[in-house]
Amino acid sequence: MREARYPLAAARVQRDQARQQAEDALRAARSSLQDAELAVEAVRGACRAHEARRTSALSPAPSTQAGRPSLASAEELARSGVYAARLQVESGRLAQQLRAAQGRGAEKARAVRLAEMAWHQAYAEREALERHHTRFREAERKAAERAYELEVEERVQHKHVLARS
Repeated sequence: MREARYPLAAARVQRDQARQQAEDALRAARSSLQDAELAVEAVRGACRAHEARRTSALSPAPSTQAGRPSLASAEELARSGVYAARLQVESGRLAQQLRAAQGRGAEKARAVRLAEMAWHQAYAEREALERHHTRFREAERKAAERAYELEVEERVQHKHVLARS
């Protein structure tokens, strides 16, 4: 059969490489998203542990005598106030870390969506190339058949003209 009018093999290689690169990028983006989700869960766990520590430290002291609360010294009150202030600062720092981790997770989720779109595009381009090639081959086959039919008709007519002369 005749050589194709366009370099099909080169186009296939190019589309396959683009699809493979898109798959690799998608795989990397999903891995990165999973790492970001694990980081968010780690920070959430730290926040829960901190909140539990803060709740237990700042809960009122249990009664030592029947029905009467214990009297705390000024030094104990000052120490608990400083500890409460430190816990408040740590709580703010953990909340900031959580927001930052959630922001990175959202960025990674967007990157995954973009990588999925790129993969779909590369796959669609590869499929479009194959469909175009199939239609191209069919059109070439029909053109060859038509050319053969015309050539046969021309020979038959040429024989009739020669036979009459």
